[in-house]
Amino acid sequence: MTGSRNFALFLLSLFGCVFLLTGSVWAQGAEGQTNGQAAEGNPAGAQDGDQAGEGDDLFSMPQTLPQPEPIVLPSAEGPLYPTRGPSGLFGYANAGGIMVIKDVFMAANPFLPDGTAWVNFENAYGQIDGQGRWAREPKLKFLRVSEFFPNGLAEAQAEGGGFGFIDAKGDWVVEPVYKRTRGFASDFGPPSDLAPVMTMDSKWGYVDAKGKVVIEPEYLEARPFAPNGLALVKNSENLYGYVDREGRLAILPRFAEARGFGPNGLAPVKEVGQELFGLIDQNGDMIVPPRFSKAAGASNNDLRAMADQDGLWGFVDRSGNFVIGPKYQRLGPFGARGLARFRLEDGTMGLLNQLDQWVLEPLYLFVGDFSSQGKTTEYTHAHAPDGLWGVINLSGEWEVSPRHVFCRYRLDGLVETANPESQPWDYLTLGGEPRVPLGYDQKLERPSPSPKTALGR
Repeated sequence: MTGSRNFALFLLSLFGCVFLLTGSVWAQGAEGQTNGQAAEGNPAGAQDGDQAGEGDDLFSMPQTLPQPEPIVLPSAEGPLYPTRGPSGLFGYANAGGIMVIKDVFMAANPFLPDGTAWVNFENAYGQIDGQGRWAREPKLKFLRVSEFFPNGLAEAQAEGGGFGFIDAKGDWVVEPVYKRTRGFASDFGPPSDLAPVMTMDSKWGYVDAKGKVVIEPEYLEARPFAPNGLALVKNSENLYGYVDREGRLAILPRFAEARGFGPNGLAPVKEVGQELFGLIDQNGDMIVPPRFSKAAGASNNDLRAMADQDGLWGFVDRSGNFVIGPKYQRLGPFGARGLARFRLEDGTMGLLNQLDQWVLEPLYLFVGDFSSQGKTTEYTHAHAPDGLWGVINLSGEWEVSPRHVFCRYRLDGLVETANPESQPWDYLTLGGEPRVPLGYDQKLERPSPSPKTALGR
């Protein structure tokens, strides 16, 4: 009974923090766009309520382990992935699911192009090479280190609790003097050269990759920059506006609610005293008069999910005309594969394309959209009506039958599952066979801070 209660508490903690489409991350864009995350329980700087002016989303799902891009290491093992082992700690598995580097780390980051990876060993960070040997002894006392951004910096939390950015050597480039950071992210474009940061007195501004304050911290909220070079901010009077990269207010704060700009160059806003959303352009001109009761984040195309005054959702174009619907209880944005999730009145979900054709029938309580981190996938996780999870293909056929309390398909091809008997995760093939043997030795010698191997062979 105690074991069942503990597992239930584990699931409640897992499901407790949910975010739009892909969940909590180190840096999250204004409309739920995500970046990489270190493999550990709670990403640094990520908190609830991270959506500017957005409410709860019906498409939320739990975030579990990261889905890193593989780096081919200078070894015969090929790509290695941070993977939680049976011990509950992290190691690195190859594409065949074999744990090549022992699961002895409290946190593990994807490998960098130089063939090293940052890991947390006994509350100290160091770097290992592709053979599991220490390239840098674990002496750095970070509380957390994120995945590295393309500019060579990673978010890190110092022992004192402050956040900043380090380089690949572990040196502070941006001193850890901030309460929160959001990383060098951007919405629907290349990574930004500016990162939103929150001071210890809870004011947001922006710094560059050298730590220079480019936009002074004076806002209650600050989001990543959109493709048109504008970022959503909230001032001390709780009004939303938009700044450019020089910190000038391109659109003065005058909105009670607002969303970031999408690829079509428009943003939904709700003016003070209004109950409905309209659409503005980058000059702040109201292109589409207020007539929508709700507004979602931007899609990966020119359409935006909006709800009419009856609360039914559809997709509108730049003219504010519904080109799909409104007839759905909820809609998610179009992903990289050009598919969007919809929910019907009975609570079931499916997938539709830009022609409003149902590519996947509404047979699920939850379903992924066959895309992740801007890339397409051939498989996705799905929640069956009986309450259990599995993995389906584009035809809706079960590749992993729905028999798991939770199940998630990852970019690296691993299927991670949570069940009462797992500790807490099992890793499966698409056929449902274990990828990492459950009998894997959990008592292997831990690596010491010396160039000894940590290979689990």
